[in-house]
Amino acid sequence: MRRIETRGPARGQCNICGEEARLTVDHVPPRSCRVIGNGELRSLVERLAPDSRPPRGARQLQNGVSYRSLCTHCNTEMLGGEYDPALAEFCARVRAIAESRLELPDALTVRVRPQRVIRSLLGHMATQGVNRYLKGPITEPLRDYLLDLTAALPEAIRVYYWLYPFRGQVLVRDAVRIRMGSDDPILFWLLKFSPLALMATFNETGEAAFRLTRLDPYGREPIDTEVDVSLALRPLVHEFWPEAPDGDGAVMYGQQAHFAQPVNAKGRLTR
Repeated sequence: MRRIETRGPARGQCNICGEEARLTVDHVPPRSCRVIGNGELRSLVERLAPDSRPPRGARQLQNGVSYRSLCTHCNTEMLGGEYDPALAEFCARVRAIAESRLELPDALTVRVRPQRVIRSLLGHMATQGVNRYLKGPITEPLRDYLLDLTAALPEAIRVYYWLYPFRGQVLVRDAVRIRMGSDDPILFWLLKFSPLALMATFNETGEAAFRLTRLDPYGREPIDTEVDVSLALRPLVHEFWPEAPDGDGAVMYGQQAHFAQPVNAKGRLTR
């Protein structure tokens, strides 16, 4: 098995802004969102394969998944200083609901700053992979959006979210979902970690392809606008959706599709 590469050179091109600079280590998801402690990083494709076993040589982790691929400004000042606190607030509020012992309704509302949460998600997803700044129709609009607090979310991007009360973390950059009966494959990035799953799609047109709640309708609001968004508690979205193929189509993955599973002190997988 090819060892998963997460550490870039000490100096190189930042995955977000594209500038040549000293590269720093970014945690995905950010530490403020309670990343896993000890864990094992493996290919998502291997994890989804029938009868798959943890491969020898899988990357062992401490303090979650990290990539050395961002400059200091994009990592510390922009993501850590401007955007991650809003994602951490969102996660904390959802976690408080998910861990409540009270009898809960099928859906609740959660207070969120959507523009900052969206930027945190897209910034950390762009982190994945070594030397992955590629000029093009996705990278350049994302760069401009992330670096400008007044910019509107590019119209081609939709951002979905849902409750994810499971221990494993899924990190996918550059995947395509193909649905039967549809001529338009959907390009998506995916980040799943308890208690939230978030997915960005880049080429949906017309009616939304998935019946899930979204943050992108607030993508033109001022940066600090707070809104109450709906969080569905039931029915629970399947643990392996959307990364596992189902009866309505297929999924194809790029090189940055990973799964991080917590392990105990003896290096054994936990549930």
